[in-house]
Amino acid sequence: MAAMLSLTTQRAKADFALTIFYAAFAVCAVALRLFCRVLARKHLRPDDYTLLASLVFCLGMCASNIVEIVLGGMGRHVEDVPPDNMVIVLKNIIVFQIMWGVSLMFVKLSFLLFFSKIFSVGESQPVFKFAIAFVLLWGVGNVLSALLVCQPIAFNWDPTIPGGVCGNRPASYISVGILHIITDVMVLVIPIPYIWRLQMKISRKISVFIVFCMGFRCGPLAPLSVAMAYEVYSCCIISLVRVIELFQVTYDDITYSLVPGSYLTLLEPAFAIFIFASLPAMAPLADRISSLRARKSTSRGRDVNSLHTDDEFEIQPSKV
Repeated sequence: MAAMLSLTTQRAKADFALTIFYAAFAVCAVALRLFCRVLARKHLRPDDYTLLASLVFCLGMCASNIVEIVLGGMGRHVEDVPPDNMVIVLKNIIVFQIMWGVSLMFVKLSFLLFFSKIFSVGESQPVFKFAIAFVLLWGVGNVLSALLVCQPIAFNWDPTIPGGVCGNRPASYISVGILHIITDVMVLVIPIPYIWRLQMKISRKISVFIVFCMGFRCGPLAPLSVAMAYEVYSCCIISLVRVIELFQVTYDDITYSLVPGSYLTLLEPAFAIFIFASLPAMAPLADRISSLRARKSTSRGRDVNSLHTDDEFEIQPSKV
């Protein structure tokens, strides 16, 4: 029976604190999205359900990481971790990788389903279907990579099994991460051609794309949308930095060298849930806030009881 380990190292303390923060961050983002659905009097749609699924697996990642820290000794050097605790770490690495991939798969599906609803006419649908299929294949590939890199699977944590063999585990993590970056870029690039066909000036198209990505209407909150657009592309940057960090991982000291990578691995789905999926659905709340501010700033006030029928953006599919 593995004994519980105290959080004596700085890395263990930081990993534990960040895990709690990421979990709370993701839960608050989804709760705000659902609150906006209530404000807009909208039923939950497929992109909402996929986002909720992403949150479940994101929280599963956080739970797995806490187990690695408290029972597995993550954050300590490998020579300071008892054998029974090391087994827990090696088992949870597999669980962690699977939940990471599935969580990101669902959040990307949420984003694609959201955009496929906006651009629901013409030749756009085959493009979105291809992207959805590609993301699903990436998610399945990540699961298979985690389960098949060592055979039998128990050889991951018990190298004494006769005839067991492992492939290059760091290389498998990196290859999955590179494909993850490709899917990130694909998800961000797909809407651009359809926005570019709108009948407006190039400068306006660029502005519309930035505001469109953030889900806010042009108006009082447009400057906020432009500022937060930088955060959208930082998701890709996080993915790239994570892959670079994984090059530093060594199984000779896995409990210590993997910690920086786990920071970024946990950050990815939590940040993506907020940026890729939650912000585009928050327009009703933005409308309500701006309407309340306008009512307070004018003597006659405004009626804020009604919300727009399309709670994502004011571009209509017929213009594409």
